[in-house]
Amino acid sequence: MPPPNILFKKGQRLQVYTEAIAAGWKHILDSSPTGTFKSHDAGIAQPKTFGVDKLWYFTSHARNVTTETVERNYDYLDVRNSGMVRDYTPNGKPYLRWPKNGELPDTTGNCHRSSIFAALRNKNISIDEGVENPVCGTCHLLEACRSSSGPGFGHRSQRRETLESDAYGGLCLRIIAHPDSAPGTNDYDWSNCGNFWDEAMQTVQPIRSVAASLKDLNQVIAELTIYYPEISLQLQPLWTVLHSSLTGEIKQPHHGWNDAAVREMLGVPPDNLDEIIALAMEILHPDLKSLFNTTSLYGVNLNDLPRTLRKRFSDTRFELTHKIQQDIVLNWFVPFLQVWGRRIKSVLKNIYYIFSSCKYLKSFG
Repeated sequence: MPPPNILFKKGQRLQVYTEAIAAGWKHILDSSPTGTFKSHDAGIAQPKTFGVDKLWYFTSHARNVTTETVERNYDYLDVRNSGMVRDYTPNGKPYLRWPKNGELPDTTGNCHRSSIFAALRNKNISIDEGVENPVCGTCHLLEACRSSSGPGFGHRSQRRETLESDAYGGLCLRIIAHPDSAPGTNDYDWSNCGNFWDEAMQTVQPIRSVAASLKDLNQVIAELTIYYPEISLQLQPLWTVLHSSLTGEIKQPHHGWNDAAVREMLGVPPDNLDEIIALAMEILHPDLKSLFNTTSLYGVNLNDLPRTLRKRFSDTRFELTHKIQQDIVLNWFVPFLQVWGRRIKSVLKNIYYIFSSCKYLKSFG
């Protein structure tokens, strides 16, 4: 049976949500027209009404939400930053935004290593928020960041206080955040949370784009040729197509190639594609622990040293950012192979599991 279409009168939205959840529905699409108080009602909703411990409100403009009830009742989940710029809405409301090129931040920021995280994201490399990640683990401000806030530190304590605020008197059971800032399933229990998605078609980003250049292609070819020359030789037809496309020898249509055209150019993936993917992951995935653990050559882990020694022996954020930009290969080839070989179903299943494990309220504003 398809899900039912429910019509309700003004003021009945939260009652309808509650009854639907009680009946076992986990996904609710509210397609009411603009101006019918969807966001307002989400702002006054209480977790206990839906039988959950926490309510999340996901939006692409979490720092500048325009709905008064959401702004008043939801705590903002701070993002890692090295300084923000104060700005004002057309109505004069102050908010913080990311600095534009050439702008100096007005705030000191809550993570002096945020540029390192940004450099890794630019390489399409994700880092877990857990303290075991090498960026935080080797930072000389780790202890201070865990327990307090100050110039250039405090992201970890701010995030912990918001996520675990129910342990501090239960004052914050509602959180507003950008989806990219939300914790992963490895370090947060989503099993008893309800999620509102504001402007879902804009906020939910099901497609991730990675732009690779001729330099990125040549780096991958060089690495595979050095470590697995037989694999590189097997992929020679692929190298030719990709190289010709990036140099312009193969002319791109005015509106670009569709999926069928690209697959026709690439041909059929090799039978041993899974083996190639595994080998590519082995040699192309960077050893971040070695990059940040500058004392490993002496048999000592940098993150085991006291704060003062970590500061003395660790590279500066500028040195680390430069190393990432220059030495780490862009993570594009393995995702490319997975898409080429249609090996992305497991990824989609994991994404579906994350959301279907929650009581899931979707609001289109």
